[in-house]
Amino acid sequence: MSLEDYVSEDLLPYVENAGKGIKKYEFDLHYKEELFLLWYRSGKPNVNKFYASMPNAPDGNRPAQSTIGLWARTDWKLRAEDLDAQVSGEIEKRLIYEKIEMLTRHAKIGKEMQEMSKQWLTENYGEMTAASAVRLLDLGLRVERESKGIPAALESMIEKTDEELLEELKAEMKKSNVEFEMLEE
Repeated sequence: MSLEDYVSEDLLPYVENAGKGIKKYEFDLHYKEELFLLWYRSGKPNVNKFYASMPNAPDGNRPAQSTIGLWARTDWKLRAEDLDAQVSGEIEKRLIYEKIEMLTRHAKIGKEMQEMSKQWLTENYGEMTAASAVRLLDLGLRVERESKGIPAALESMIEKTDEELLEELKAEMKKSNVEFEMLEE
């Protein structure tokens, strides 16, 4: 059977010429990686916008816009989602560590305030009103108490796996008589 058996005569010239004059290029993995990184760093723009600004391959060739679209919808999208998840995780870790550092500093300042209050009372007994000295001491104790326990709790939480945290949450939910329903992904 020939091509004429499947295609009508009026469409035959188009089918016979299909693919003629079109060169198919294979693009180097380094070039494809360079394009991915450029696309990702540019904020994952749409294909039309990205295509207008992307460089040619070292040999001067350029993938078709449809090829870029295919790469972006398949491989690049999956890689970008993985990278976005990693970035999000790193940001969360940094925020937790920053909060731990802040609360640790606050606890230290609270302790220093207590020492200042005690020293002031000792050295200047009678110059400072009793109410002022008590307020300063109370504030120092409160700052230290509020700040001291939280960093340790956050540090222990960051070291646990998601499964361990989920088990702890389930145990707490059982204690509080609240119904807990697992959602399937």
